[in-house]
Amino acid sequence: MNVIEHLTDDDAALRRLYSILAPGGKLIVYAPADQRLYGTIDRIVGHKRRYTKEELTEKISRAGCTIVEARYRNRLGRLGWWINSKLLRRKHLPKAQSRLFDMLVPALRAIEGDNPARGLSLIVIAQKPAAGN
Repeated sequence: MNVIEHLTDDDAALRRLYSILAPGGKLIVYAPADQRLYGTIDRIVGHKRRYTKEELTEKISRAGCTIVEARYRNRLGRLGWWINSKLLRRKHLPKAQSRLFDMLVPALRAIEGDNPARGLSLIVIAQKPAAGN
């Protein structure tokens, strides 16, 4: 799911998702990280918020799921987002920057490793307990 940041009541949405998951089913949430990076681009695309890992995992846990994994992603993209969305207050990422970034993704992933301490995004994998647990 990559929409939770757009919803007014993200807690209610997570509870609803939990209710429709099959026992043992997994929920994968991909969301923007770090409210300090919230800027013009976030507003234009309809983001209501950005999350810390602790905040998002707590919300998902409160909905009833067990956290399997939670990681930041795209540590190096934070700088470009901050410059474009906060400093320059752009309404979109320049196409040339986006193309360059896409070309560099394999190298950037190798540099940042599997579990960076911060990132532009978060991925949380959670699971509904199996029946009888």
